[in-house]
Amino acid sequence: MPDMFSWGMRWLSGQMLSQASETVTYARGSDTVDISTVVGAAEQSTRRDFRIAIDTEHTEFLIDRADLVIPNVGLTLPERGDQIVRTIDGKPITYLVTQGPDQSFWRVSSQYEDMIRIYTNRKTD
Repeated sequence: MPDMFSWGMRWLSGQMLSQASETVTYARGSDTVDISTVVGAAEQSTRRDFRIAIDTEHTEFLIDRADLVIPNVGLTLPERGDQIVRTIDGKPITYLVTQGPDQSFWRVSSQYEDMIRIYTNRKTD
C-alpha cells in the first residue's frame, strides 16, 4: 500500500504542475532557464521606518526541484541574488529570491522532497 500512496502523491504533484502551472524564467546572473511553476501564497506587507512606508509583495513559487538546472551551473537550489521573471499581461515582473520566515531561501514542499517552495519579494522599480 505505501507504494500506491507514494505513486499517488507524485502523480498529484505532476498534475498540479501540468494543469495549474505557468512558465517563468529563473535567472542566476546572466544564466537563465525556463521552468514550470505554480504560484503559491502572495501577500503584501508594509514596514514603516523613519516615517517612510515600505510596501513589499511576498510571493512563493512551487517548482519541481529537478527542473532547476541552470546552464553553466547544473542542478542547483535557490540562492540569494537569484531572480524569477514572471510575465503578467505581457509585462515582465521580477521577483528576487529572499529569506522566508524560517530564514532559508526555499523549503521542501512535499514529503518526497521533489517539490520546493521558493521565497521571493517583488522587485520594485
